[in-house]
Amino acid sequence: MKKIGLITTNRLLAQSLNMALGVLPNLELELIQLQKIEQALIDAEVLQIDIAVIDLVCCSDHDNDAALTLCTNLRRQLPFCKILMLVAQENKIGKHLAMDAKVHENIDDFIFYDTSLDYLITKFVDL
Repeated sequence: MKKIGLITTNRLLAQSLNMALGVLPNLELELIQLQKIEQALIDAEVLQIDIAVIDLVCCSDHDNDAALTLCTNLRRQLPFCKILMLVAQENKIGKHLAMDAKVHENIDDFIFYDTSLDYLITKFVDL
């Protein structure tokens, strides 16, 4: 069973994704919502998550630094953990941050919010 740590304050997203995964038990994916980016590293270590999904939509520009720091710390503390960012396509700062993080290998991949739920779940399986 892969544990997915969804780092977001968006409860609608978390509940919707959890319901979608609930009807696909054969994928063996467990979603855990981590609501506070400041606490996410400790939670990820304790829970031994396999995939960290960082929602940049929930982050203000000020929190972008916290998101990058989290990615760096996750790489160091949980080297087996894959890191995926969710980014709004119209968020120029977030888009640039995600692309830069991917180039510098601080994250494994990113996807835009306008992709389908099926695509996101496929990413979980592929990571």
